[in-house]
Amino acid sequence: MRRSVLLAALLLAEPIACHDPVAGEIAAYHAAMDPLMTDNTKLASSFLLLAKQVRQDQQGVDGVALQLEQGILPAAEAMQAKIKAVNPALEELQAVHSQAITGWTLQAEAYREMVTAYKGNDPNAFANGQRKLGQAKVTVEAYVKEVNRLLEPYGYHLDEFPPPK
Repeated sequence: MRRSVLLAALLLAEPIACHDPVAGEIAAYHAAMDPLMTDNTKLASSFLLLAKQVRQDQQGVDGVALQLEQGILPAAEAMQAKIKAVNPALEELQAVHSQAITGWTLQAEAYREMVTAYKGNDPNAFANGQRKLGQAKVTVEAYVKEVNRLLEPYGYHLDEFPPPK
């Protein structure tokens, strides 16, 4: 009798994801996106460091353009590609994920425009890149808020800027 009670208790304690296909899809989506959010932290930190160096006049125009072109832009483009490669099965997640694609696409485009602006010494083009980066930030923030509304009932959460692992 004890053995059957213990077995029944263990079976009831199994994770919901084992029996609920929606929970399984939510878990898989979280597992795909969580490491990308850590990449987002690294990318943002790199850009903030570069911005600090520019403010402190520690980088010449050529150095800024080089760091943008060889460090930040490739990381942003890689992030964009990784986000696009995530293909959630749930319709509701697909709709929300399209915001992530839009946000990180805008971010990569903004950095690309900034590189071109630095190389061409075009402050107006740089300002356009900054505006696009602002749009990307708003879009990504909306994505994180909306995706967490879907994830949290299943015990998952995405941080926009988690600490690096």
